[in-house]
Amino acid sequence: AKFSALYIEIFRNIPLLLQIFFWYYAVLRTLPTPRQSLEFFGSFLNNRGLIVPAPVPEDGFGLVIIGFFGAIIASWLIARWARKRQELTGQQFPVFLTGIGLIVGVPLLLFLFSGMPLGLDHPELKGFNFKGGITVIPELMALWLALSIYTASFIAETVRAGILAVSHGQTEAATALGMSKAKTLRLIVI
Repeated sequence: AKFSALYIEIFRNIPLLLQIFFWYYAVLRTLPTPRQSLEFFGSFLNNRGLIVPAPVPEDGFGLVIIGFFGAIIASWLIARWARKRQELTGQQFPVFLTGIGLIVGVPLLLFLFSGMPLGLDHPELKGFNFKGGITVIPELMALWLALSIYTASFIAETVRAGILAVSHGQTEAATALGMSKAKTLRLIVI
């Protein structure tokens, strides 16, 4: 709690433009040149950006995409069915877990059974720069880091305020009804 409060107070009270300048000039501009790049898992980090392998779809990858959208539609239909079932019988159905299982499982199974039709274009140092892969420029990384950290501090403060706004009587009533702490948190507080 103390660490979270410190994080929120620091990053919420420093102006966003100052944070962008900090991440760009103090952190990203001090990275090494392309020849001395930091390498990890086939990716390279240097003062010209983050260079990662680029995915290259091959024959049969369209089936995986069709499976993904089909799983989204199936999840939506199951959610509608579960809502009607609950209205009629009062029984709940694990819609979230079923949806995640479909949306992740169906494309993954299609990907594996179709022979993993996705290649990678690995970056290589040629001359003074990298060829191949995808380059995320340092300016974009600085914006992404600063905006993510700054916005996360505001969202954390909003969530904290929302949780504290729930009166203590509501949680006591949930306990009196025999609800578990997890169910109270999920159904009453959040």
